Amino acid sequence: MTHNNTSNHFGDEENKTKRLLNELYSGEQSKKIKNFDRNKNLERINAKFKK
Repeated sequence: MTHNNTSNHFGDEENKTKRLLNELYSGEQSKKIKNFDRNKNLERINAKFKK
């Protein structure tokens, strides 16, 4: 039984890794934002989490 659980765990981890790689690839292929203000974006993100 332990072997089966371990096997499932590795399968889950492999699926997570594949999904992450797919999402990273999608992000790389997406349009770039012109005139991106990192500081303004950071302020916006921080404001969301302070709510």
